[in-house]
Amino acid sequence: MNIKDISKIITNSDSSITNRSSISIVIYYGNKKLLFLADNIASEALEDLSQKEMNYSLVKLPHHGSESNIDDCFIKNVETGIYLVSTNSEKYNHPDLETLAKIACKKTDYVKKIYFNYKVEKVVKFEQKIDKINNIEFIYLKKGQKIYL
Repeated sequence: MNIKDISKIITNSDSSITNRSSISIVIYYGNKKLLFLADNIASEALEDLSQKEMNYSLVKLPHHGSESNIDDCFIKNVETGIYLVSTNSEKYNHPDLETLAKIACKKTDYVKKIYFNYKVEKVVKFEQKIDKINNIEFIYLKKGQKIYL
């Protein structure tokens, strides 16, 4: 499968009551707006967000980048240049490549950066396969490294 085919895969939404009960938060700090979605379902969180304000300085992807928590509607409507994925991939094998493909295939005039707190081997391999796609950068944080907005 190529990257566009992967990005179009439709998956089942996460039905976990625990994940659907997660608390999402928008943080305003100076002129920055940060969206942290915990383990929520992105499309459901979208319903609660102001449709006028879909631009964020940073978005922490829900449920470690799980394909079951992120859909095309969310990727299409939320604008950000910085995504965070927090996982070591050991327990549930997140992030899902379908999620990364959706972000990679989103056409933007800006570079989309995806920050990972661990270097996950399947993500490194995926990054090498999509090397020719413009406007995306994968960044693997080193211990103690910080992100400045």
